[in-house]
Amino acid sequence: MQGLRDKGHLQQGQQVLINGAGGGVGTFAIQYAKLHGAEVTGVDNAGKLEMLQAIGADYVLDYTQENFTKNGKKYDLILDVVGNRSIIALKRALKYNGTYVMIGGPTPHILLNLLCSPFISLFEKKKVTILIHKPNHNDQLLWKEYAEAGKILPVIDREYPLSEAAQAVRDIGEGSVKGKTVVNMMSKEN
Repeated sequence: MQGLRDKGHLQQGQQVLINGAGGGVGTFAIQYAKLHGAEVTGVDNAGKLEMLQAIGADYVLDYTQENFTKNGKKYDLILDVVGNRSIIALKRALKYNGTYVMIGGPTPHILLNLLCSPFISLFEKKKVTILIHKPNHNDQLLWKEYAEAGKILPVIDREYPLSEAAQAVRDIGEGSVKGKTVVNMMSKEN
């Protein structure tokens, strides 16, 4: 929410791309952007594309088959959950006055974005920013309201017993999880 609303200044009718759309953050981002009238493209692996469409993505791209930074399409807002592309490549996919918001990724990409963002903003009229999440109780209440009204639904891929918590973390790290995972502290282990 903070990446789309506060850093990205999400507006109705915008073309939004979410890189890493099939994970826990991305699935909520798709639904939030759609709720606010955006046209959404979700980028993830082929195993998640059907799920992305089911939760509202207008378009889906399999990153193993198509590089969204090279296909010629441009977006008003890119929300990047995984940070797996260079800022030089990403700026090609932004429209004039577009905004790129990085919310995750490897440290070298984060540092490069921090160094390049003032120059990109100045010379290309494209905004590059990094979200540093700030806990916000009002945002939590808003998510609760959306969920209770059925406007946003969590995608839960799998429930793990506590004894498999390490495997849950490995699965998340590998990018194989669709949406969220749950580690059940109370499950009876076989």
